[in-house]
Amino acid sequence: MEELLLEYKVEPTDMYYQNRFIRFYVDHTNNGEMYFFKCNRKKYFITHEEYSDLERSISGLKLVILLPDDACGCDGAWESLRIEKGFNSIEFKWWCDSAGDQWKGIYEIRDKIMHLKEKYADASDNADSNTKKY
Repeated sequence: MEELLLEYKVEPTDMYYQNRFIRFYVDHTNNGEMYFFKCNRKKYFITHEEYSDLERSISGLKLVILLPDDACGCDGAWESLRIEKGFNSIEFKWWCDSAGDQWKGIYEIRDKIMHLKEKYADASDNADSNTKKY
């Protein structure tokens, strides 16, 4: 059974760019647990250590909710991070990096998610585009 754990979303203001969703799951099977994320309709498996690193970052968040000053524009993107555990969830949404150091822990989780995307999804996409199909 797949269980959603994290969802990172980017909503650019430029209509020519698509929204990006990166969703992390744990799959409870008879053989244990598998960790993966979905991006661009593809599934990418990650190691238990990579998942544990994300989980430690989430557990280390200090949830003193300080809303950043209002900010928006025409040349950036809304970003959001939703964290779920069972029936409970919390979502953070911000404009570019407008929250500053107040949300440093959220940015660190976002950066780890993007690192995994670059490591697996972007590398896979580049390999696919470099493969000639006859």
